[in-house]
Amino acid sequence: MVEPTPDQIVNIEDVKKASSTKIKQKAPNQGFLRIMKYYRPLWMAVLTCFTAVGNSLIMPLHGFIQSQVLFVLFAAQYGDPDFIRERRIWLSAWAAFAIGVGIVGASERSMLQYAGENLTNTVRKLLIEGVMYKQLCWFD
Repeated sequence: MVEPTPDQIVNIEDVKKASSTKIKQKAPNQGFLRIMKYYRPLWMAVLTCFTAVGNSLIMPLHGFIQSQVLFVLFAAQYGDPDFIRERRIWLSAWAAFAIGVGIVGASERSMLQYAGENLTNTVRKLLIEGVMYKQLCWFD
């Protein structure tokens, strides 16, 4: 077994200090904001987020309208005098809801597709640009 030289002997305090400074260093910019700077046009990404929020409201709103339609239909059995008016209101709301679901769903998917294609294209261009400027020894 070879004895370590004085240069190789490390003080435990130096190791603790070096490891604590590494922990305190701030991590590089990662995550959502780093990806967002590659989105072009940026307004499309923001609008896509809003349509996603609108799309998440579909199920609760559907449950509300469905329950109101059922209440109106149950009230008709007991001779509700406002049955015709209530039925028209809630079935019209249901039809408008169905049209709104189609519009919101289609717009969200198309905007996600457009923004995703632009993001992929931008990242690929940056990758190819980075590879083209590497030194020849990088490829060996």
